[in-house]
Amino acid sequence: KNEIDELLKEKRKNRDKSNVSRNKGKENPGKPLDPEVAKKLIKQAIKEDKEEKSHQNHDLEEYKHDIVRFGEIVHAPPIITALPRRAEKFETVPRPGKKANLLLKTLLPNTKCDQGQLESKCKSVSSKVEKVSLSGKRKKLPVATRKMIEDEQSKFIEIYRNMKKKQVLAS
Repeated sequence: KNEIDELLKEKRKNRDKSNVSRNKGKENPGKPLDPEVAKKLIKQAIKEDKEEKSHQNHDLEEYKHDIVRFGEIVHAPPIITALPRRAEKFETVPRPGKKANLLLKTLLPNTKCDQGQLESKCKSVSSKVEKVSLSGKRKKLPVATRKMIEDEQSKFIEIYRNMKKKQVLAS
């Protein structure tokens, strides 16, 4: 719309200038633009917009297609550098629960010992008992497992609250 308005203003200015030179200083009661001319200007502006957009889209499509000529030899497939949506991102952004010094990891019996942690804090991994997948909704888990998880959660919440109380009292 801005381009159309600018074109219309330029047209009016040109007409006003030509009318002033013809009338030699007489006032011109600003005639409205012909509807046919206005339609032509609008159509021209719309056409230019479409051409500009198609040109931009064409530039983007150029990069999407690989041009392989007849007889060209390829020694390896293309290397894709972008990761899929749910791929693990290694060391790019700190992920929740990935830190080694969490209270949760020191209190859980099934944690693995890292090289940097003390042996007293680490606990051995339990035997090769097949576990139920704990990811997903809790309502899909068996009742006993769900109860165990909820008890564990409430225990950790209490431990955290006690830690915070001690910090407040100490300071």
